[in-house]
Amino acid sequence: MTFTEFKDELYLVRENRRSINSLIESIDNLTAKLLDRLTGGVTDYSKDRLQKTPDPDAKVIETIATIEEERTEYLEKLNRLREANSKYEAIIMSFDTLGGEILRLYFIEGLSIKAIGQRIGYSEQYTWELWRKATKDLYEKEKAKYEMAEATR
Repeated sequence: MTFTEFKDELYLVRENRRSINSLIESIDNLTAKLLDRLTGGVTDYSKDRLQKTPDPDAKVIETIATIEEERTEYLEKLNRLREANSKYEAIIMSFDTLGGEILRLYFIEGLSIKAIGQRIGYSEQYTWELWRKATKDLYEKEKAKYEMAEATR
């Protein structure tokens, strides 16, 4: 794997994290969506005669089933994204340096370099320099691991 491919994988982790956060928010909003759909229909029982009474439970059951299908789809996608990220997130989390912390905040937490610089007390430009060095160091570390594993086979 080249350095550019490695960086692309890290950027994919960042993008997947954004999708994961969006999916979590969508899952959280499903309950509100369910309540909104259920409070719409009211049957007026004040009339003397009813020509046709629709089954009031059918709407509730259908709405709950639809929301559960959506929830299941969101959870499946969430699990796929988490699985796709697991390898590179573990690599980033194993990098115990300031550079590793910068990479974690950038790729996993999704913070901007400016926000990271403010958090760690460095300028944005110097934080970018640390980010570049940490990315290169992490790549070299993983490349060495891979080469060692290949040599032992």
